[in-house]
Amino acid sequence: MFQSTDIVKKIFYINLFAFIFTLIGQNLFGFPIVDYLALYPITSTNFYFYQPITHLFMHGGFAHIFFNMFALLSFGPEVENNLGSRKFLLFYLIMGFGAAIAQMSLSVGAMIGASGAIFGLLVYFTLLNPEAQMGIFFLPISFKAKNLLYFFLIVEVVSALFFHDGVGHFAHLGGALTGYILFKLENKYNFNI
Repeated sequence: MFQSTDIVKKIFYINLFAFIFTLIGQNLFGFPIVDYLALYPITSTNFYFYQPITHLFMHGGFAHIFFNMFALLSFGPEVENNLGSRKFLLFYLIMGFGAAIAQMSLSVGAMIGASGAIFGLLVYFTLLNPEAQMGIFFLPISFKAKNLLYFFLIVEVVSALFFHDGVGHFAHLGGALTGYILFKLENKYNFNI
């Protein structure tokens, strides 16, 4: 259907399947799938041990899944080619888990989406290619990857501190920090997975 790397494609299709399954389950059968697969605070009666992973595959609407999957397809293949498929999958899940820890530690309420892991991929991609020119959708200009990353990180820090809009800003920052740590560790130790 489209060109990409193996694991990026699989993550994309799992997210797409989960999104459609969620829509069908909730809209046709009234079964609140998201209530079981979203990430709840560990102190909540709705928390289940698997949620730090399953929340990565739940999305709250078409725009949410579109932007996350667009970013996955944009940054993921370069990172997967650099790491190899098995290490990429492990790092992606660790970035999502880092996002979950940050969100559960610094915020309240449920969380869904791959955005934290995506922010980790954005950081990893940028550290690999800081001078890469990147466009933003239909804007006729491009930016260096490092400048775009700085902009997104500033927006996330300001949003996390001053806005309570239901977006997982702490998850985004946690995923970004996890991506940074993984990049530094990988460059130092070159893990064999």
